[in-house]
Amino acid sequence: MKKILKIILVIALIVVGLCVLAGVVLFFVVKNIDANKLRPQITSQIEEALGRATKIGDLDVGISLAQGLSVSVSDVSIADDAAFSTKPFVSVAKLSLGLDLVGMIVKRQVSISGIEIKSPHISLIRNEEGVFNFQSLAVLTKGATPASSASASSSAVTAGVAVLLVKNIALRDGVLHFEDHLDEDKILQITKADLSIADFSLLNPFKVQLRAAVLSDAQNVKVTSFATIDVLHAAGILKNLHADIDLSTMDVKAVSGILPSMAQAKLQNPLKGSFACDADEITLSAQGAAIKKLDGQLTAGELKTSYLKVPLANIEGKMQIVGSDLTIDSVLGKLGQGEVHFKGTIKDYLATQDYHFIVSADNISVAEVVHQGNQDISLEGLVSAQSIIQGKILEKLAALDFDSGNVTFRFKDGKLRNINVLRVVLDKMSMLPDLTAKLLQTLPENYKAQLEQNDTTISAVDLDMDIQSGQMNIRSAKAQTDVFTLTGKGSMDFHLNTQMEARIAIPQDLSKSMMGAVEELKFLANNDGQIVIPLTIEGKIPDRLKYLPDLDYLGRQLFETQGRQELGRLLDKVLKQDNGPGARGTEGQADSSAKASQGEAIVNSVLDAIFKK
Repeated sequence: MKKILKIILVIALIVVGLCVLAGVVLFFVVKNIDANKLRPQITSQIEEALGRATKIGDLDVGISLAQGLSVSVSDVSIADDAAFSTKPFVSVAKLSLGLDLVGMIVKRQVSISGIEIKSPHISLIRNEEGVFNFQSLAVLTKGATPASSASASSSAVTAGVAVLLVKNIALRDGVLHFEDHLDEDKILQITKADLSIADFSLLNPFKVQLRAAVLSDAQNVKVTSFATIDVLHAAGILKNLHADIDLSTMDVKAVSGILPSMAQAKLQNPLKGSFACDADEITLSAQGAAIKKLDGQLTAGELKTSYLKVPLANIEGKMQIVGSDLTIDSVLGKLGQGEVHFKGTIKDYLATQDYHFIVSADNISVAEVVHQGNQDISLEGLVSAQSIIQGKILEKLAALDFDSGNVTFRFKDGKLRNINVLRVVLDKMSMLPDLTAKLLQTLPENYKAQLEQNDTTISAVDLDMDIQSGQMNIRSAKAQTDVFTLTGKGSMDFHLNTQMEARIAIPQDLSKSMMGAVEELKFLANNDGQIVIPLTIEGKIPDRLKYLPDLDYLGRQLFETQGRQELGRLLDKVLKQDNGPGARGTEGQADSSAKASQGEAIVNSVLDAIFKK
């Protein structure tokens, strides 16, 4: 028994001695080998695999009991496809790897103590045809592997690398530059990316942490998650993901770079607010990102635009993604003294982007919110509105190009400064020279004051509009001022350029005084004794509007009324002569009445013939 133990001990000592000897030999070889002599061979193999020109700087190989085997390479550069760019596709300042030799010997597993990647720069480009620059890599253009052999090889890979462990992967100061030229030029640059992966394994979940600067000069995005690798389906799965985004450092110019249509919103720095989200599970594959469920929340947001004097502030909102659909539960913000509410859905948000939104505003002060300092005419009052908008493609939404929708608009307690709309309209009625001056000379003081005032007081405006292809059709409009009521219909774009056919109706008491002062105005009175003036309103609200009375209609109405009166007088004289002095009694009265009716018919026939020409 002692001999057996002695033999075993001797064998063990021999094995240990051989391992030590092998370690010494390996240490001696590694210490004395010049790794840079292998550079041409390594470069050639990479170029053959990728089909791209490759450059490699210094190679260094080292070994120690503490760190194991270490390999580092500096100044790596892989060229891009010349059809896309002359700049590198990938560049890395330094790549380091440490291999745990003791773990390989004792635990029989490939244990990498650490991988460090310094200052990597990746350039992704998609051209006008929708082709990416990485698609021409030789490793991706080789013949496809049959499904059966692919499955078998994937299983073999899984089995072969199951023992691969990486204690720590660290990427520092990375840059991702993305250019998209498919529809319109877009640029996204993610910089200062720091990625940490702890206990990487192909079988077990591992922790991932990412910090990066997205549309910003400072790191403003933080992501933590647990990840697993699905080798068989070439996919990565992120679970229990949490992300925080600081919006305050984002550059609105960079936002316009990735969403060019946002330039029309004229956003201004700085933005404010933070966005946080939690996702149950996200699968990343060649087909894109599939989100099982994600909940997000925006807090303390603030948005500035050069269109408005004050920001949309205190923005709070919640959203949710389930599968391919995105729901915005509610967004609430303050605009001056008023509030703005927003909610909606986006079906298939990565593809067709069918959106349906409801936007409402309550008690927005025009004077407080809208720039009007350089305008001769300004508007005051409170606006409330509700709109439903529908369409496809969110970029068109940013450009205010909606497919369809409707808007109800309410304006109250308002005033148009530095313009008396009624006086402007009366001044343009050229068929009645000096009309305003005549009215001011003879109207009672209370009505005279209404024509002399410089402003137009607006108690209420109601608009009912529908939206078609980025244009608002005004189905009905009604405005009530202190001196008239306006009704009409027309169109308006989202820059408030307006074209409307309308009618002004002056209240009965004021109309009566005006007709008493200028007799010709009687020809514009309706059955209720109100003076009615048709007009066209065109231009931009509020300072570039033109109020153009329908002079053709007004002239025709004046001529027809006066013509009717003159023809009536003439026929009346003729008919009286025909009756003669001897016509008496009931028979004479009946004859006179019949001739009067005949005269009226003649007048109508003459005027109809004139105005039908």
